[in-house]
Amino acid sequence: GIQCFLLILEVGLAAADVSAGMLPIEYSDPWYPLYYLFVVAFVILIILVLLNVIFGIIIDSFGQLRGEQEEVAKQMLNECFICGQQRHVFEDPHVDSTFEGHVSKEHCVWDYVCFIVFVSLKKQTELTGTEAFVIEELQQSKLDWFPLNRALVTEDEEAGGAAEGVEGENGEALPPHVLIQRSVAALRSDVLAS
Repeated sequence: GIQCFLLILEVGLAAADVSAGMLPIEYSDPWYPLYYLFVVAFVILIILVLLNVIFGIIIDSFGQLRGEQEEVAKQMLNECFICGQQRHVFEDPHVDSTFEGHVSKEHCVWDYVCFIVFVSLKKQTELTGTEAFVIEELQQSKLDWFPLNRALVTEDEEAGGAAEGVEGENGEALPPHVLIQRSVAALRSDVLAS
């Protein structure tokens, strides 16, 4: 019973015709209408419906993956990885940088990677205050030291969150992300000089 059905199903799927797994039957046979009904039902239910549902799920999954990849690619082209600011922010005529200049100089991902490696390899006794702060944040898996939604070229003169003891050109205290960006820039010039 069940073995016969599974054999017919296996051979029928392989040949895309259920009658390939069955013994031939004559038109005059009294079982022919039932045979014909079984073959038609197999073709409609298994081959047309079930296989198309499976193929549809597969194609839809690939379409969804492609859509996610396109979204990631769009985000990579239009959003700074470090600060998260959009491309249009740098198209403002009051901003002194382009988006490409911003992501290649001010917020270059590789500069941050090099800075993290540099600070991680540095002896604890040789760390500056800013570097010690970054190490502590990294050990706690915090990214508060990243300049999220902030960039030097878009900062107002009245930037808040200043660090103690470090002053800018006009005597005002500088925010921590500016100190970190200066450390990254100094490290970059040291690496390029050597």
